[in-house]
Amino acid sequence: MAQSKIIYIHGSPIPLFDQANNFHALNMCQAYRQEGYDVTLMAVRAPDYPPQPDELEQIWKTFDIHNPFKLQLFRSLSPIHRFRFYDASVRMAFEARTFSGVRIHTRNITSALWGMKLGIPVILELHAPPSGKLNTFQARQAFQHPKLIKVITNSNGLKRILLESYRDILQPDQVQPEPNAIDPERFDSLPDRETIRQQLNIPSDDFVVVYAGSMYAGRGIELLIEIGEQLPDISFLLLGGESAQVDLFR
Repeated sequence: MAQSKIIYIHGSPIPLFDQANNFHALNMCQAYRQEGYDVTLMAVRAPDYPPQPDELEQIWKTFDIHNPFKLQLFRSLSPIHRFRFYDASVRMAFEARTFSGVRIHTRNITSALWGMKLGIPVILELHAPPSGKLNTFQARQAFQHPKLIKVITNSNGLKRILLESYRDILQPDQVQPEPNAIDPERFDSLPDRETIRQQLNIPSDDFVVVYAGSMYAGRGIELLIEIGEQLPDISFLLLGGESAQVDLFR
């Protein structure tokens, strides 16, 4: 019996090793691979990363991928900065058409819509409501397309927002919430709680609040810091963010 084929189209540049959505995309492909799918990841090549002889090995090692899959990287050809990834998104959908018996899974609305127009069944995953005139226009077309398998959201709240915003075209059974998962094997070799507290200089009797994620404006980090300043008996542990963002809040 032939393996089911998944083309995962990722609209962000790879290899950038400090981007959470890159970790998400590669681990989604690994999860599909572990379930027995024939997986190809298509992504935009980061502008500052020319091809390297050991590129694949570096990517697998950095992202802790132990079930490798096929990877195709596309360069943006558009001279217009605002469309620098749009052309690559379209070309990835056309490349997916050269595969037989595939489905596309993507968070890229452009690739999703073009894939469906080319006759490919698509799973569209969203972590936020579509924004901007182009994405909103494309989303309305995608939500009504017969080749749409399902819209996956990472929360029940986002499902409610989508159903309210697109109530004229989107039905509840088209949207399936799937919160982000974890790989439990990553936690098998962690030190015990007291050892971690000692390493981070956290008092053994302190209540600890942990945040892990992005630190860009509007994410809520400012509120967490403000609350932390008012609760000196509670330890706040904030993980993530780019270097400039971390420096800003220190």
